[in-house]
Amino acid sequence: MIQIVPSAALVGLDVVRVRVEVSITRGTPLIQVVGLPESAVREGRERIRAAAAQLGLHVPGLRITVNLAPADVRKHGAAFDLPIILGILAASGAVPGERAGRTAMLGELGLAGDLRPVRGVLPIALHAASEGDVDGLIVPAANLGEARPVSGIDVRGARSLGEVIDFLRDGRTLPSAREARSQLLEAVAADKGFLRGRHH
Repeated sequence: MIQIVPSAALVGLDVVRVRVEVSITRGTPLIQVVGLPESAVREGRERIRAAAAQLGLHVPGLRITVNLAPADVRKHGAAFDLPIILGILAASGAVPGERAGRTAMLGELGLAGDLRPVRGVLPIALHAASEGDVDGLIVPAANLGEARPVSGIDVRGARSLGEVIDFLRDGRTLPSAREARSQLLEAVAADKGFLRGRHH
């Protein structure tokens, strides 16, 4: 079985859609990442193992192959940590595969399972909204404000891998950029009303 989790990369000024494809087979236990990953992407294997262990999750002791497609685009940074670990967990049955396959993800994992901010959230969210082929986008909570101007896609922020797993398994609520945008508009409207009142 191959599990696919949507993601994206910022290449220069362009957004490139990336399919994180995960296959788990019998063989020498290892995690192999292919598809032109840079060193920070390859090092994610150790962050993934450490974060999973902290949460008591089992990364299968089998041969795990991760392909970042398209293979002819070089992948930079640590933003693929989150979609890779969720692809592994979905392929092994630990989280619902169908929901993971319809949710784009970005995020760097800390060793304790925390999610750290990444680059390119605004253009990637705009691109995902224009494509319209995913149900939503999950980003680190620290990046959620960047997606506030974006409409047409449900962007949610998580502080940890555990929060994302709860969201996929149980529908646990994650903060939404849409809600943040609505609160901002209400605050701006209230400020305008206050200022008009002062001028009368």
